[in-house]
Amino acid sequence: MSQQNVSAVVVNWNTKKFLLQCVESLIEHSRAEPVEIVVVDNGSSDGSQQALRDRFPSVQLIAAGANLGFARGTNLGAKASAGRYVMFVNSDTKAFPCCIGTLVHYMESHPDVGMITPRIIGADGKSQHVVGRLLSLSGSLSAAFGIYRENCPCCRQLRGRGAASPGGEEVDLLMLCFAMLRREAMDQVGLLDEDFFFYGEDVDYSKRFRDKGWKLVYLPSASTFHYGGGSSERAPVRFYIELLRARLQYFRKHHGVWGSWLCRGILLLHMAIRLGAYAPKGLLRGATSRESARIKVARSWAAIRWLLTGKQPAVT
Repeated sequence: MSQQNVSAVVVNWNTKKFLLQCVESLIEHSRAEPVEIVVVDNGSSDGSQQALRDRFPSVQLIAAGANLGFARGTNLGAKASAGRYVMFVNSDTKAFPCCIGTLVHYMESHPDVGMITPRIIGADGKSQHVVGRLLSLSGSLSAAFGIYRENCPCCRQLRGRGAASPGGEEVDLLMLCFAMLRREAMDQVGLLDEDFFFYGEDVDYSKRFRDKGWKLVYLPSASTFHYGGGSSERAPVRFYIELLRARLQYFRKHHGVWGSWLCRGILLLHMAIRLGAYAPKGLLRGATSRESARIKVARSWAAIRWLLTGKQPAVT
């Protein structure tokens, strides 16, 4: 296996502790499966760059100088990498033993697979939701009303396709928390759409891969740990608005202007229903629940204001 068979691209923004753990886990894999590691730092102010240089001087560090977002940062790292397989790796993940080797072996055995992701285990020990169906207006409407019936055609996009076998499961959508991509497929499909700043690029990329005939696979026999919220937990309202913005971008790109406006209306309905659900909880439950409900109410109000006026909430 060549030295440049696998490249791992890690985009970091102020997650020094997680970044060092992530890189350490990738280097541990390099002893059995050579991995080129490229870290793109999006203008961190927490000492991430110096800590990385001091502890892992062999890792390629690209200092972006500003927060370019996930898509632009990942593209920058991908263009600087040389691997036949390129891994998109969140800075708050840790690869478990044999994970990368298992993914490579599957890709080598299935040349029609363009993208693959392992089972992602959260801090609570449970598998995280990393697969699903591509977005649709009917599915978004079902989500607004909290309808998640397994056999409902409108709801299938909201869930995975059920329990996957260890041998892998073809899916419509893969999250890019920890994913391996075939360079050949990337050359055909292109890089991530940089119009998506932080969210939505995975949904768009999954659709583009499938449109070009490449399969997406979820492989639970390989696994990775994900702390979750490494960057977004410090600004939950801001990042929630970015999530909504990305959804509107997706519908405008793939369903036109009318699709985007219909999506906006459905999101407004969704936020209104959430307000009606969370406001009473803030009055009836204990202090912890009241605080949780208060945050969710504030977030929904901020989302409604942004959807109606376009004004970004005063939250950093």
